[in-house]
Amino acid sequence: MTTSRDFPLDSDLFDSIAASTSANHTWNHIHLWAFVICSYALPISALGLAWLCYRVTPWLAVLGGLLGLIGWAPFSALTALDELTNVMAHPSSTGLADLRDRFSFSSVMLSYLVVYIVAHLVAYVLFGVGLRKNRAIPAWASWSMIASSPLTILAFALPGSPRLTGGIALTLLVAGSIPAAARMLAAPETQPDVPTW
Repeated sequence: MTTSRDFPLDSDLFDSIAASTSANHTWNHIHLWAFVICSYALPISALGLAWLCYRVTPWLAVLGGLLGLIGWAPFSALTALDELTNVMAHPSSTGLADLRDRFSFSSVMLSYLVVYIVAHLVAYVLFGVGLRKNRAIPAWASWSMIASSPLTILAFALPGSPRLTGGIALTLLVAGSIPAAARMLAAPETQPDVPTW
C-alpha cells in the first residue's frame, strides 16, 4: 500500500491543509469561486489577446492563442485540487491525507500541472511580444506581461511556494492585461484588422 511518505511533497500537503484549516472560511470560498470564474474567463481572454496580436503577428497570435487555451484548460482540475484540500481541512475529514497525496501526485494531475505551467506561461510571453510588435498596447504593458512568466516560474520553483513572488507575477500580468482589455472594448475603428478568408 502507498503511504504519504512515498510522495516527495507530502510536507506541502500538510502545510496546505494546515493553512486551509487556519484560513478565514469566507476567504477560502472567495478564493475557490474566483478560481472557478477564472477557469472560464481566462481561456476567453487568451483568445482576445490572440485577436489583438493577429494583424501584425499572425503566427504569434495563433501559437499564443492555442497555448493559452491549452494552458488554461487544466485550471479547473487544479481548482478542484484546492477544493479537495479545503474539504480535507474540515474536522470531519480524518484519514484522507493519503488519498489527497495519491490524487495530487498521480500522472494525470501532474500532467495537468505541467501543461498548465508551460503552456500558459509561454503563451503570455508570445502575447507580450506580439502585442508589442503590433503596438496594440503600451510598451510597459507588453513588458509587464512578458515579465510575469519568469516570475511565475520562480513562484513554483522556489522552496515554500513564495506568495510574494506569485503575487508580483500576477500583478504584472493583470497590469499588462488592462490596456489590452481596454483596447478590445474600444470603438470598432480602433480594432485590429483581421483578414477574412
